[in-house]
Amino acid sequence: MDLTEALEVLAREGSRLRDPWALPWEDRDQQAVHALRFRSNLDAEGQSLLMVAVLGGASSGKSTVFNNLLDGHRASCVTVKAHSTRGVIMAVHQDHRDRIGRWFGEPQLMFPSLKLHEVGIEEAVLGDPAVVTVVYHAIERLKPVLLLDTPDLTSAHSEREGDLAKSLLPWFDKVLLVVNFPQRWRDRQVAEFAGDAVLFCPDRFVLFNHTQEGELGDPERRALDEQAGRLRARFAIVDYSAGRGLRRLVLPDAIWSLLAKAPEHRLGLLRRQVHRAAEDVYSENELRRQLLAELKGRLQACGEKHLPSEKDCIRAMMTQEEQQAVLWFRNRLLGVKRFREKMESGAARVAGVLSKIPVVGRLFEASADAPFLARDPRETREQIAWKYFESSCGSLLAEFNKVSRSSKFWKHLGRAADPCPSPGGAIQDYRERMVQVIQRLDGALTNWAKAVQSQWEGVGAAVAGAASAGTAAALVLLYLHAGPIGWLLIGKIVVAHWAILAGTIVTGAAGGKPLRQTIVALQEKLGLSREYRQVQEAAVAYRGLMEEFAWQVSRQLHQTAEAWVLDPQTPLAEALDVLSQGEEGEP
Repeated sequence: MDLTEALEVLAREGSRLRDPWALPWEDRDQQAVHALRFRSNLDAEGQSLLMVAVLGGASSGKSTVFNNLLDGHRASCVTVKAHSTRGVIMAVHQDHRDRIGRWFGEPQLMFPSLKLHEVGIEEAVLGDPAVVTVVYHAIERLKPVLLLDTPDLTSAHSEREGDLAKSLLPWFDKVLLVVNFPQRWRDRQVAEFAGDAVLFCPDRFVLFNHTQEGELGDPERRALDEQAGRLRARFAIVDYSAGRGLRRLVLPDAIWSLLAKAPEHRLGLLRRQVHRAAEDVYSENELRRQLLAELKGRLQACGEKHLPSEKDCIRAMMTQEEQQAVLWFRNRLLGVKRFREKMESGAARVAGVLSKIPVVGRLFEASADAPFLARDPRETREQIAWKYFESSCGSLLAEFNKVSRSSKFWKHLGRAADPCPSPGGAIQDYRERMVQVIQRLDGALTNWAKAVQSQWEGVGAAVAGAASAGTAAALVLLYLHAGPIGWLLIGKIVVAHWAILAGTIVTGAAGGKPLRQTIVALQEKLGLSREYRQVQEAAVAYRGLMEEFAWQVSRQLHQTAEAWVLDPQTPLAEALDVLSQGEEGEP
């Protein structure tokens, strides 16, 4: 994309930068793009026109000056009521009528944000903020000039119209600022406006409208000179004259000299302004992209940190009877102190080695398992699982919202984070699938229990007698006392280390050889059976539903923030990149 194409894209879509993205792209920046595009077309056609705006505060007399420049035609309404001019009124020589039709055609090159409305030169119109009211005249010395009367700058009542005048500054080659003296010549808005005009309008002239009787003394004239200096413009004074309605003024020759002067070449000035504005927006958007990536990373870390583990989910699905069985196993057979008191010296050394192995060592920690949840003996596994699912999803939602609220992204935007709404319906959407998973789990547990029972009838008593409550015996008794869920919860940790256990428990406890054989059989018949894998898969699927909910919330929070970032792959972002990288003043 070259500079011309980038300018066309911004002319079409630039106004969207403020809404929805709230990027620092002012109406004045958009008008600078339109004005640059318009001026570039004029230069390409070899045409030269001077756009001169008459601006001022409320009741400053600018409409009177505008009408006097038009040889006394009542084009703009003059009343005793302040803030009467509401929109732009543009006086155009009749020879340019066809040009006006073309510039306001399709595509619209002149004031694309406003519509065209043509009226007679004596209609004394008030204008409209949404249109450019055009009047045609036959004044030859104004033939190269497009003369505009504008809404006032200083009235809170007319804030919208005042903002319109300021936003259109990039269009004006010359500015005639009318200030009524002594009432409004120190207005802060006038001074601020004059400062903004420096950016766009090389030629500025201040007309002090003396609205009181009496001669101006030297101190007053020196004060006006000082004020004009602050406005960085030449000035003249129009003396007071009594009367209401349209007043005929004797305009100073300096104004006619200003209008007769050839227009400055303003393309470079407009290019620099567009470059600066595009650079600001592009930089802001890049910063938002970086903060958005940081937010995304924090949301991902939040999910990984607060998602229940597979082991937590298994424990949560246990009935009260299964909980009591596992508690019995942990307290009676895996309690470190009691277990080690009963072990012989050789078995104690084996346990010491195993306790240092990651994961396996957790079997020898008295507090390895988190506290079990209170259970109502009447609750079914489905009821238990659904209650835990709701609770976990609610906790996840709270954690995700907390991360979003505290992120640098929203702090940078200076606005409160949009939270992900209460889970309610979103969680209910998972109920049917959760029920299916729990039914799978129940079926898998039943099949697994039957398969093991048929193959290991009576193995518990034999192993228990031979092993004298050793490590391997504890693993076998886990099934007998804790049931299938107990094995799933604790026994699977040891499955990965069957070889270690089988290789080390050869001596120590009585019946070492039978124990080793028992472990190998357990590996094949219990830990690696098809039925057991089905139990594991159902548990994984249950946790997967929670994980799916977590990432859904994470994506929603990320997308809410992403809505405030302009996608770098869009033509609008590419246009900003091109214009921000170009040298200031580059054609």
